[in-house]
Amino acid sequence: MTSGGGPIDYKNIDYRGFIFLVHETYGLALLHCTRKKKKGPHFQLPGGHIDDFEFEAAAKTCGGDRKKQLLEAAKAGAARELWEETGIDVRASLGRLQPAALRGSDTATELSCELKKRLFFFLAANDADFLSSNSTSERLVGPLCAEGRHLKVKFSVEHSGFTFEKDPKKSIAMLKLHSGGVCSQALSMAMARDAHKSSSKARPAVAAATGSYDGPTIAGKTERGINHLEEAEDPPVILGAKRKKKGRLFPCFC
Repeated sequence: MTSGGGPIDYKNIDYRGFIFLVHETYGLALLHCTRKKKKGPHFQLPGGHIDDFEFEAAAKTCGGDRKKQLLEAAKAGAARELWEETGIDVRASLGRLQPAALRGSDTATELSCELKKRLFFFLAANDADFLSSNSTSERLVGPLCAEGRHLKVKFSVEHSGFTFEKDPKKSIAMLKLHSGGVCSQALSMAMARDAHKSSSKARPAVAAATGSYDGPTIAGKTERGINHLEEAEDPPVILGAKRKKKGRLFPCFC
C-alpha cells in the first residue's frame, strides 16, 4: 500500500483496524465471541472493518499523503469499533491510539503497524476509560476473570464477555482463531521485535564487561511470527532489566 501514486482502493480492499487495549494493572483486554459456529467460542481484539466515510474524511485532512490517510482512517475505524463493541469511547482522542510497531519500519507494501490489510494500535487504558452505572442506563458487564471485576463495558450482539490477560504468550494463543490468526501473529511480531530490541541493547554492555555475549537471542526474523516463538526453548518475552523494574505490561507497546 505504501508505494504507488494512486488513491487507496478501499472500495475493493477490506482494510481493518484493531486495538491492543492494555489496562495498566490488569493487562490486555480480550473480547469473548460465541456467535460464530464454525470457529466456536474464541477471543478477539476490539476492532473491525474501516468504513468508506472514514477514508473519505481522512483524505480531506491528509493532503494526498496515502500513508497518513490510511493511518488516520484506520484509527478512526478502530476507535469507532471499540465504542460499538464495548462502549469505551476514544473517538475524540485519536491521539491516544499509537501505531503498534510490528516491524522496524514501513515496507514497500505495508506500514509498520500493518499486517495483511489489518492495522494495529495500542491504547494504554486505566479505570477511567471503562464504564460505570452512572454513565449509562444500559446493562454493563464485568470481566470473566477474577481481576478488575469493578471495570464494566457495554456489549453489542457480537460479544458475550471479556477478560484481561497479563501474559503475552497466553494472549498470542488465545487470539489464534481471530481474523484468520492475523491478530495473534501481529502480537507475536510485536513481542519478538521488542525482545530483539532489548537483547540488542543489552549485548554491547555485556560484551564490554565480559568480552563476550551469551545473552538471549531471537531465532530467525521477527516477522516469522508465532511459530518460531512457540518453538523457542526460552519464553518469548524478554522484558529487559529496565522495563522489568518499571513493571510495565506488554512493554512492546510502551
